[in-house]
This record gives sequence, C-alpha cells and structure tokens, in this order.
Amino acid sequence: MSLKLTNIKKMFGQVEVLHDISLEIDPGDVLVLLGGSGCGKTTLLNCIAGLEKTTSGTVEIMGRDVTDINPSDRNIAMVFQSYALYPTMTVARNIGFGLECAGMPKKERSQAVGKVAALLKIDDLLHRKPSQLSGGQRQRVAIGRALVRNPDIFLLDEPMSNLDAQLRNQMRSELRDLHKALNRTFILVTHDQIEAMSMATKVAVIDQGRIQQFGTPYDIFHKPNNKFVAEFIGVNKMNFLNAKFSLIDEVPCLVIGSHKTSLRSYEFSNQPPKDGQTVHLGLRPENIYRLKERLEGQEYFTGELEVISSELTGSDVQVLLNFENQVITSRFRSTRMPEIGTKILVYLDLRNISLFNTQTGQRF
Repeated sequence: MSLKLTNIKKMFGQVEVLHDISLEIDPGDVLVLLGGSGCGKTTLLNCIAGLEKTTSGTVEIMGRDVTDINPSDRNIAMVFQSYALYPTMTVARNIGFGLECAGMPKKERSQAVGKVAALLKIDDLLHRKPSQLSGGQRQRVAIGRALVRNPDIFLLDEPMSNLDAQLRNQMRSELRDLHKALNRTFILVTHDQIEAMSMATKVAVIDQGRIQQFGTPYDIFHKPNNKFVAEFIGVNKMNFLNAKFSLIDEVPCLVIGSHKTSLRSYEFSNQPPKDGQTVHLGLRPENIYRLKERLEGQEYFTGELEVISSELTGSDVQVLLNFENQVITSRFRSTRMPEIGTKILVYLDLRNISLFNTQTGQRF
C-alpha cells in the first residue's frame, strides 16, 4: 500500500474534527479528498504530512508506520494553496533549495533542477523571481520544488484555487500528464467536483470529519452511498422524488402517482425497501430525455409534463417540470428551448437512478 490510514481521530481541545478515518490506496493512485469548507479535508492532509499530530490512529506510507515521525522524515512533498515560494530567490533556487539544505553538491543539484524544469516546461524561467511569474508559472515552480525531492507521495492542498477557470482547465490536464509520466501517488485536496472527477482514481467524500463514501469517481457519481453524496456530486443537482416501492408478482416496482415501472435492473446495495414503503428516488437532470430512441429496452417513466420555468445556460437550457405535483429539473439542448406553460413529452431514464431511505438517507 502507498498510504494506509487506520482509525484516524483528531481533536482540537474538546472538538473532534476527524472521526475514525480509515482508507487505503495503492502506489500510483490519485486520491482526492473532496468536501466543502470546514469538512476536515485539509486537516486530514496535514495529519498525513505530519503537520498535525493525530489524536489516535496510525498513518502508514509505503508500509512504514510514520504516525510519530517528523514531516521531513516521511519522504513526502507538499504543494500549498499559496505556493509559498521564497520571493528573493530565483526559480532555480526555489526548486533546489531543499536539496541545498540537504547538502547535495551544486553540480548534482543543478542537474536535478534542470531535469525537473524541463519536465514542467519552465526551464526558460529559472533566472526569474516569483514576482515576475504568472499564477500558473508559480504553481509549476511549487510543483517542481516538490518533484525534485523524488518523494513517495505528493500532497497538494487546493493547488488550483487561485487560478482562473481557463488556467485551471489547463493545469488539470498538465497535472494528469505529470502523474502519468511519474506514476507516483498523488493526494489532492479540493472542493471542486470537476477536479475530483477528472483527476482521481479514488475519491473520499468528506463531511463533518467523516468519510461519507470512498471509491472510484464512477461509483461515487452513479452509486452514491447516501443523499449527502448524491447532492454534493454532480454539476447539475440531483432530483429527489417521493415514490412508493411495491412488489407486484414478486417484481420490484416503483410508483409515482399514476406512473408505474418495474425495477428489474436496479442493484440494491442493502436490504430492499418493504412493500408499500415510501422512498426517495434520485434522478439526475441529464437522465431526462425528449427522445425515446435513447431508451430502447430500458425502464423509464414517460409523460407530458408542464414547463414551469426555463433558464438558458449557453449550449444547454435548464427546464423545471411538474411531475405528479413534484418539481424536477431537466437539461436539454438550447436549440429545443420549450415555452413556459406548455407541456412537453419527456422520458425519465431509470437506468442510473438511486433509491434512498427517507429516514436515514442511506442508499437501498
């Protein structure tokens, strides 16, 4: 294992901010710690780095227990949100300063810095000072300073939060390429779902100091463990509808008002609901279609639904629809923008739905 956390607990005074965190990742994984502000993700990263001492539990890196070992002896490298570059040093010295402090000879140090700078495409910036660099260039220098140490694990604390949207997209692509070239373990803290879904091999969704779900981006998106994860993940907020679960001739079915369909293809994570039990049906806006051909042989609800409102977002239009006196959000191509007050025929694709317990919020 590249990283193994076992029952990590962290308290500040009487306040418990991390609750029994356990997870494992393999060498070469990209683990994203995803959550909103104050959820505990940066505290967890600091515990892995050794910048915060855990109250209890163990941290293992490459099979070695480093729980009580100083950060400098964990063979990790960290890239901070603020980049934390030395303003009076050149780019070359910023990258190689850790090697200089470790006593590496100047010639070897220069070779190491040059190799890293070439990899990050900043070899023409080595004589500049941080004040002469753009935000993206400063980020590359911060990454280069971490990279030159050849660590077992790279820790990145919201490294792209200070960049504009276009530059973030570019840096995501560059970080993916860098990870592919190095094949090292990356641990990235972010609140940005797109960063998480596009970069991670494993995602830990954190809320109030607890891991709500740990798994692949695909599973996190398509099979959320609970309503919190379902609501948190996804650019377009998931719809939640009150529905009744029924067993008709031993076949699981879902009923919403006058609409009924079987659930033969649904994979229950836990014990199925009881016959007649009310459940929350989770359905993403992108799973509502206007073309039946996309649903050939699949389970779906269909009907003519009234358009309550619509909002143009560019290539798409967000449309609110009345479905059995419940409001649902859908997204269509803006070339087919419907008028408010009219009824449109839609198909609700039930292949990727989620069913949740109305009391606990847990997935069925």
